[in-house]
Amino acid sequence: MNRFDYKDFYFPLIYFLFVCLFGAYLYHQNPNINLNFILPIAFLLIAVGIIIIYFSKNVESDNIYKLVFIIVLCFGLFNVFLTPMVDVCDESEHFWRSEITSQGVLVPEYKTIPNSNQSGYQTISALRDLYPNTGSTVFETDWDDRPINFTPSYTSSAFSQNPFYGYLAQAVGISLAKLLDLNNVWMLWLGRLCNLILYASICAFAVKKSPAFKPQLLIVACLPLALYQAASLSIDSFVNASSLLTIAYFLYMYASPKESLTYKHAAVFFVLATVGGLTKVTYLALAFLIFFVPKINFKNKNDYLFSRFGILIIILITLLWSIGYANPVLENSWRGAYFIQNHVDAKEQIMYVINHKDHAFRILSQLPASVFTVIEGYFSFANLPPYSSRLLAYLYAVFFGVVAFLYPNNIKINNKTRWGVFLVFLIIYLGIIGVQYLTWCSVGLPYISGIFGRYFIPLLSLIPIFLTLNNEKTHENANILIVTLAVGFIANSIILTLFNYYG
Repeated sequence: MNRFDYKDFYFPLIYFLFVCLFGAYLYHQNPNINLNFILPIAFLLIAVGIIIIYFSKNVESDNIYKLVFIIVLCFGLFNVFLTPMVDVCDESEHFWRSEITSQGVLVPEYKTIPNSNQSGYQTISALRDLYPNTGSTVFETDWDDRPINFTPSYTSSAFSQNPFYGYLAQAVGISLAKLLDLNNVWMLWLGRLCNLILYASICAFAVKKSPAFKPQLLIVACLPLALYQAASLSIDSFVNASSLLTIAYFLYMYASPKESLTYKHAAVFFVLATVGGLTKVTYLALAFLIFFVPKINFKNKNDYLFSRFGILIIILITLLWSIGYANPVLENSWRGAYFIQNHVDAKEQIMYVINHKDHAFRILSQLPASVFTVIEGYFSFANLPPYSSRLLAYLYAVFFGVVAFLYPNNIKINNKTRWGVFLVFLIIYLGIIGVQYLTWCSVGLPYISGIFGRYFIPLLSLIPIFLTLNNEKTHENANILIVTLAVGFIANSIILTLFNYYG
C-alpha cells in the first residue's frame, strides 16, 4: 500500500472527533463529573486508537486478521482493568465456576455442605464476599487488596450446566494468581486477561480462515459488547468466538475449489459447531449451514453424503447433553428456586400457548419490536443495574448495515445460499427468543422477558452473507474507514464505563 500523505490523517481526525464529541455529550449530561481520572484514560484511548488507525493503512486485506488481534487485545485491556468487579452479567457465578475449574475439577460436584442441610459447590473463601462487591471499583472496596484465602467454602451456583472447556482460559489466569501468591483482584484480572487472549486468538484465526467478508467479521469481533464480555470471566466470549469461527469455516468450505472437500472438512465443521453450540445450544443450528456448501465442492459422493447426514450426530449429541445433563443440573442453582417461585415450566408453557390462540398471537406480535430491543442491547453493559447508550446503538446499526450491504465481496453468493443462510439466521433468532420464553418466563406471561443483545452477537456475522450486493469495486480507503469507526465505537463504550463508574 501507499505511504501516508496528509489526506490519510483524515481518519485519525475522524476518530479523534468521534471520541471527543461523545465525551462532550456525556459531560453535557453530567457536568459535575470528576475529570481527574477520566481525562488521562480518554487521552490514552485516543492515542491507542490513532496508532492502530495509522498502522492499519499498511495492512493488506488478507492480513486484516492481524488487526483483529491487535484491536481486541489493546482495547480489551482497558476493559480488563476498568470494568468494575464482577460487573459483567453473571460474572460472579462465572468466577466461581472458573475458580473451581482452576482446581482441576472439570465437572463440579453438587454436594451437601458440611454442618448444614444445604447443598452447593466447593470453592474457596476468597470468593465468599464476591457477590456483594458487584459493580464496585478497586477504589470502593478492600476485597481487591486482601490475600487469597484458600479455606474451602461453598456457593449455591456455579454454571455447572456449561461445558468445562469454556472456562479453561479463565482458570489458567486464576491459577497464575494463586501460584504467584497475589491478592484477590489478580484472580479477576488475570482470569479476564487469559479469556481476552483466547477470544482475540480465535477471532483472528476465524478472520484469517475466511476467504470473504473479512472487514465485516472484524466489525463483529470488535463489537464493544463482545470485547466487554471477552475481557471478563464470562463464557459468552467463547460462544461468540467459536460461532464466528464456525461461520468462517463454512465460508471457507463454500468458496473451496471443486472436488477439494472430503469428509474430514465436514467433520471439522461439525466439531466446531458442536463445541461452540454446547456452550449455547441455539447456536448448534449453525451446523445447518453445511447444507449450503455446493455438492460439486466435495471430492466424491460419500464425502457429500457424510456432510448431509453427519448432522444427525450433532442432533443426537445435543439431545444427550441437554436432556441427560445440562437441564437437570441447571436446577442445582438459584434458578431452581426461581423456576418454582415464578411457575416456570417449559411443557406447561407450550400447552398454554397451544390452548390459547389469542395469547400465541399476542406473543408473536411482539417479535418485530424485539429487533429494536436487540439493537439497543448491543450497547447495554453491566447488569446491576445496566448502563447503555441508544445513541451509539443506532449509530452502530447504521454503520454495520451500510458495510453489510455495500462492502464488496470477492466470492459469488447464489440466491439459494442467501435464502438458506437467512433461514438459519431466523431459526437461531427465533430459537433464542423461544427458548427464553419457555425456560425463563412464567406460564401464561403475556410478554417475553429477558431478551438481551448479548445473546445475538454471533448472528451479526450471518447478515452480510445474505445481504451483500456483491459490488466488484471498493474505495481504496474503505478498510481504514471501517477500522476508524470500529475503534471509535469501542473507545466510546469505554468512555461510557468511565463516566458511569469513575466520575
